[in-house]
Amino acid sequence: MICQTCKQDKEPDQFHNQDHVCDDCVFRIQRQYEEDTYAGLCPHQLPMDECSVCKNKGQRKDNPDDLLPNPGDYGKGSDGKWFGCPPARASDTDLPLIANLSGHQVIEHEDGTITVSPSILIAKHTGEQWHGYLERGFWREV
Repeated sequence: MICQTCKQDKEPDQFHNQDHVCDDCVFRIQRQYEEDTYAGLCPHQLPMDECSVCKNKGQRKDNPDDLLPNPGDYGKGSDGKWFGCPPARASDTDLPLIANLSGHQVIEHEDGTITVSPSILIAKHTGEQWHGYLERGFWREV
């Protein structure tokens, strides 16, 4: 498979996600993100709130008191189960969409971010829904 970022031929097990970006490029982009954050720029040299990729960076916030999470938060609740709150629009009740991730495989990375599989689908009885991925702490809607 060819990495869409570095254009190198890689083995299939060297890919981080379904976007055909190899693990090496994901780690390089993440390191650059951390270095540029102090300047308010994302790895794509855009202001954070203008970058369609980086504005969806989630924040790990374990929640031992089971308080209402903010959009973009993910972590473990008081019961030790993983939850996720995608950076979605406010719902009709102004409450964020929250996913119980106990039915998913959650991989915790050395930097504290997580990758969840399979995709996350949150649906409310009102018809509102969010469908996407949480990969190394970045939310991606499909």
